[in-house]
Amino acid sequence: MTKHTARKANAPRQRGEGEDERLQDSQIIADMRERVKARMQVGETVAATDHPESERSAFWGAIALLQDEFPNLKPTWRTISEYHVDGRRLRQKVFRLRGHVDTVLAGWLTVAVSALALALRGCLA
Repeated sequence: MTKHTARKANAPRQRGEGEDERLQDSQIIADMRERVKARMQVGETVAATDHPESERSAFWGAIALLQDEFPNLKPTWRTISEYHVDGRRLRQKVFRLRGHVDTVLAGWLTVAVSALALALRGCLA
């Protein structure tokens, strides 16, 4: 090993501009992932057009990460406008967690079933 390569091997590694940009991009995608995940966990449907155009590439990165995390995250298409005269249909790709139960709806169903059971028990007694 020459004196130059030994000095280079022992020198602290400096981050280049490209590496700083990659770290910043991964942080932006991680933030977007958390926002999209929170919306989907409450039962919302999310789409790229829900976000400003400058954030859409981060949205698609977040969706790719979330599809790895949630196998029940499936894309579907939503029609956003139709023109019957010329037969055109504008569709948008949207994402939603399949099989996800809305907690508010589940709570109301539990209250309704409990009330029905109490009412039937009162009528039969």
